[in-house]
Amino acid sequence: MLPSPHLWVFVLSTVALLLVPGPTVLYIVTRSVVQGRRAGLWCVFGLACGTLVHVATLTLGLSTLLASSALLMDLLRFGGAGYLIVLGLRQWFSPSAAPALELSGHCWRQSFVQSVLVNVLNPKIALFFVAFLPNFVSAERGPLPPQFLMLGLLFVALACVTNTICALCSSALGGVLRGNARFWVFETRLAAGVYLGLGLVTALTPHG
Repeated sequence: MLPSPHLWVFVLSTVALLLVPGPTVLYIVTRSVVQGRRAGLWCVFGLACGTLVHVATLTLGLSTLLASSALLMDLLRFGGAGYLIVLGLRQWFSPSAAPALELSGHCWRQSFVQSVLVNVLNPKIALFFVAFLPNFVSAERGPLPPQFLMLGLLFVALACVTNTICALCSSALGGVLRGNARFWVFETRLAAGVYLGLGLVTALTPHG
């Protein structure tokens, strides 16, 4: 367990990083605005489960191996980028959603599964954990894997809190927008543009 001062430094640093607008926030906002509160919350849950995969790989020592292999990082990066681009193209060429679709169980399950894959296939998360979490562990406090696991779980918990707030606020805004008939004319293009943009950024951003 971290000493209290170090724990607070970790918490404050993590919250500050999570509050900085980035691809994850944009992804949650888009899902919540377009598909509603429940879809947004399932998105948050899916992202958390995807992050837990990276926590497990770090705890098992696999993240360091992944980060040291340019080939593996490129495979993961282009896999994630390709998945986002496919989502974007499917959204772009799909018919505009009807307001009732935001209440379908299929929509929530789809949000969850896609969100899990988006985070699992994001090599930046693995690199972030490799670079960030070691600053808060020490061999003097015992074996490192349990420390990585504890910090990783705490990170996921904090991310769930900030992402849930983001989803709720965005869905409230989306509730106003979805009441406007014009919104349904461009909502498909909005979501598609976000996915395509995130995919291109992922593909074109080197892992180093």
